Amino acid sequence: MGNERVTWQRYRAIFSYVGTIFIFSGLLLLTPLVCLLFWPQEVKHAAGFVLPAGILIILGFTVWRLFRSSRQMILNIQDGGIIVVLSWSIVCLFSAWPFMEIQRLDFTQAVFEAVSGWTTTGLSVIDVSKTSHIILLWRSIMQLAGGAGLAIIMLAAITGPVGTGFTFAEGRTDQLVPHVRQSAKLAEQQG
Repeated sequence: MGNERVTWQRYRAIFSYVGTIFIFSGLLLLTPLVCLLFWPQEVKHAAGFVLPAGILIILGFTVWRLFRSSRQMILNIQDGGIIVVLSWSIVCLFSAWPFMEIQRLDFTQAVFEAVSGWTTTGLSVIDVSKTSHIILLWRSIMQLAGGAGLAIIMLAAITGPVGTGFTFAEGRTDQLVPHVRQSAKLAEQQG
C-alpha cells in the first residue's frame, strides 16, 4: 500500500510539472503579439496565437490544479524524461498552430517548423523573405527558448535543486548555471 502511494505521488508531481510547463509555454506563445506595436497591420494574425495560447494555458492550469501536491517530490531522471517528452510533444503541437493558421502550412510542415524551432536546428519550410513579422518573431522566440532549454529553465525556476533530473532528461550533461556563467564569460571576452 505504501509503494502505491509513493507511485501515485510521483505521477501527481509529474503531471503537476507538465501543467506548469503548459502554462509557461502558453504565455510564451503570446509574446509574438508584441510585434503588433510595430506592425499593427498584422493584428489579423493575432487569433493564430491567442487561441492556442489560451487553450494551452487553460489546459496547463487545469492539469496543474488537479495534480498539484503540498508535498515536494524529489524527481529522478526517468521522471524528468517523462515530463520532457509529454510537455515537448504537446507544446510542439500547439506551437505549430500559428504556422497552420497564418502561413497556411499543412499539419506535417507546421509540426516540422515547430520542432525545428524548439530543437534549434534552424531548418525551415517557409520562405522567410515572404513571411509576416509575427511568424518570424515566433520562430526566433522558439529557437531562443529551445536553445536555452525551455524545460530546464522553467522547471529550475520552479523546483530549484529538485529539477536536476531534467537536465539529463533533456540530453544535457552539464548543469544550467555553470553553462550560463561560461556563456556570459565568453560573451564578455568577445565584446
